[in-house]
Amino acid sequence: MGLNPDGFYGYKGTFRGFDADLKKVMRKISSGDVIGLTVKKAVDKGLLRTGDIIAFKGGTHTFVYSGKGYKVYDGGHAALRAKYKTGILMDYSKVLTQRGRKISCICRWK
Repeated sequence: MGLNPDGFYGYKGTFRGFDADLKKVMRKISSGDVIGLTVKKAVDKGLLRTGDIIAFKGGTHTFVYSGKGYKVYDGGHAALRAKYKTGILMDYSKVLTQRGRKISCICRWK
């Protein structure tokens, strides 16, 4: 895609490394209807878009919304704790440890 994601990661509910290159193709959303909701509620209200990168309040982990129901792409330790292989498409609504997390920031493709 011509982007260098080095240094871009979720940190305490927001994103680090959201630099000029990423700002050309993405916008950071930290207020509005989707903020403060769980993924389930945001999906039910139609507020997430395919490819949204989601950061959670107080968390350092991110997910990418698949656009298919409650499924998100997870490439880290949350998937491993749920006994999934890392880098998988998982059903957010079935992972007990994730249900209560509130969305605090989204990076959305322009």
